Amino acid sequence: MVPLRARHGGVLECREVSVDLCRLTQQPEGGVLCELVNEDEMGTTRMARRDDCRTFADEQNLNMISVEMLAAYRKSLCVL
Repeated sequence: MVPLRARHGGVLECREVSVDLCRLTQQPEGGVLCELVNEDEMGTTRMARRDDCRTFADEQNLNMISVEMLAAYRKSLCVL
């Protein structure tokens, strides 16, 4: 595990999505950095792309948002 420190300004300045989500939902601030991977035809793993994540979310009945969606929502609330 590698500890990361959130920066002031959140997702509007950098990729601090987990902290912004926690603040917007009134939860303790924290998050875990992880990634979904897929196996390609050669048997090697690669980072899952957006469409891969959408398929996974649909299969698991999960909601999915993007950094851009969160930034737009924050701007619409004037929660800067």
